[in-house]
Amino acid sequence: MEKSGVESELIDLSDVPLDAWPQLDLPSAQGSMRRLLSRIDDPASSLGGYNPQRDA
Repeated sequence: MEKSGVESELIDLSDVPLDAWPQLDLPSAQGSMRRLLSRIDDPASSLGGYNPQRDA
């Protein structure tokens, strides 16, 4: 498998069949999802220095 150009802290489940997901014990996935959601909830921090012009 070719390595992705996108780095992520999420667990790679690409080789796990969908019907097996409900039975998986993935405690480390909770931390990954929490970090991902915190970044999604604060998009301004991902765009450091971005300051759109406002119409006054």
